[in-house]
Amino acid sequence: MDQVSHYMKWIISALTEKGFSSKTRILVHSNSLESEENAVTEHGTAGEKTSLYHVNARILPYPLSRVTRYPVPDELVPWEVVFPNYDPPLYIADRMDRGSYDPKHEMTEKNRKYNTLDGLLDLRSSCGTYTVKDGLPLNPMGRTGLRGVGSLRWFGPNHSLHLVLTRWSLNTLTVLQKKTSKSMLEVLVVKYGNNELWALPGGTLDQVEEIPAALRSILKPGYLDEFLCLLRNGTTVFNGYLDDPRNTDNSWIETHAINVHLESSVVMDRLLEELSAGISLRWQLLDRKIPLYANEKEILQLTAAQHGAHY
Repeated sequence: MDQVSHYMKWIISALTEKGFSSKTRILVHSNSLESEENAVTEHGTAGEKTSLYHVNARILPYPLSRVTRYPVPDELVPWEVVFPNYDPPLYIADRMDRGSYDPKHEMTEKNRKYNTLDGLLDLRSSCGTYTVKDGLPLNPMGRTGLRGVGSLRWFGPNHSLHLVLTRWSLNTLTVLQKKTSKSMLEVLVVKYGNNELWALPGGTLDQVEEIPAALRSILKPGYLDEFLCLLRNGTTVFNGYLDDPRNTDNSWIETHAINVHLESSVVMDRLLEELSAGISLRWQLLDRKIPLYANEKEILQLTAAQHGAHY
């Protein structure tokens, strides 16, 4: 809790300097792993919180960097609300997979066609038409306390794919299953490296990708077409803005979450690659306390609702 107090004091101090009262309602997240529901990993995702606006996209420490966001209280998130002296830092992380796309050059580029398909780069948003100001797109969900592209690939929407592979649980002996009258699902989850939380298979898409590289890494070579067939016959669970700690004022993640429900795991056992020591896969009972990133839990809640299953 010491870190929480530290961040609370920091936020109040920063806002007071800008003329805001210390009574201003401020969103603060714990940075400790006190429970599965209040977890923050190296990616910076906080536990479940209730807010009208994006939450993870305003966590003060930007993931895997020394950058700290400008504090943005709930009532000042919308762009329509005047925020005097709003002065977020600019951050552009280095990454090798941007190809010829140079975010620094893009900041002075006047010909980029936002809200449309610009060559191979899909800059259309599932949120509708977003505002472009001074040549750069504005996050349709409001302020985040950080300008630039952050650690994402490009300005505007960065499209991603989340795969929700489910099957009905046949194990009826657990304490949890004895407490619910609903059938329970199991979901395939993956863990990379030393991450403390599991995740849904998936990731951000390159300009011409149908399947993100992170997902391809767990599939056996030669089975891509069979997997694509499964994917195309799946059911869309969610398609829209993802409240992610990497989002910025000018760059954000939108995801297409697809549920592929299996009657057995035989098909996936055939498709999945023998994994390296740094990657783990397992079937996990689908429940609200599953140790998963908070923004992905919302996807699982929607999945459970579609199947009339426990969550």
